[in-house]
Amino acid sequence: SIYGKNFMDPQRGSRRYIDVPSFLDLHWLIEMAKNIDGFRYSVYFSKDRGGKIKCEPAWDWNLSFGNPNYLDGDSPSGWYTDELRDSEISWFRRLVQDPEFNQLQIDRWWELRRTTFQPEAVLKRIDQIAAELNEAQERNFRRWPIMGQYIHPNAYAGSSYEEEISYLKNWIRKRINWIDSQIGQPPSLSARAEGGTLRLTAKGRGQLYYTTDGSDPRQAGGEPSSTAKAYQSPVALTGLNQVIVRGRNGNSWTAPTVWQAAYGK
Repeated sequence: SIYGKNFMDPQRGSRRYIDVPSFLDLHWLIEMAKNIDGFRYSVYFSKDRGGKIKCEPAWDWNLSFGNPNYLDGDSPSGWYTDELRDSEISWFRRLVQDPEFNQLQIDRWWELRRTTFQPEAVLKRIDQIAAELNEAQERNFRRWPIMGQYIHPNAYAGSSYEEEISYLKNWIRKRINWIDSQIGQPPSLSARAEGGTLRLTAKGRGQLYYTTDGSDPRQAGGEPSSTAKAYQSPVALTGLNQVIVRGRNGNSWTAPTVWQAAYGK
């Protein structure tokens, strides 16, 4: 289905068989962590009765987050999926040729960036886990005194627990920043109390389109929707509950940014 001539058809193509949100989430889990076992070895499929194929549960993350010294695993830049051989589970390279699937993966990255992949949230979680393991790691390295030694396939061997945590944090910051730079920021919104207007900006993202009826400015196929308006000047907010904005540059669209009247953002 994925490699057939109708693979982009929502009824006859790959989306008929795969649970798209599951595939997207596993892709971003693997890419954000640059897990070099992802797709090559450590992937499970599951399927609810009557449902579609899912890429889950996710597992096996020891060769990730800058830990491995091969397949470019220690570099915060570069796509891991580019490292996959054709004989491995490299379906994502085909799936993103479908403009609808490709847009969904862009949108999903920025959904995750606002929540689970927000750097502050990730680093806070690392601090929590590091604190829980602090007493145990001391006993671990008394029993096995390998701190500071190269253990295959480490890319980095810190001389202390604190240095290892610092390496992990710095790698994650750089990785998220690199992915952001490849996908492009969604539009920025600036609401003014005086006059009740909304100013939209999206550096280098072409023409901005917005809707005020809760619909997506981008319609299936990549053209602006019938209710989308091209942004020319600040939007008057009087009587509006929601504004959804995307940037368009040729056939490429940004993820959406949403302004909600209840929150003013």
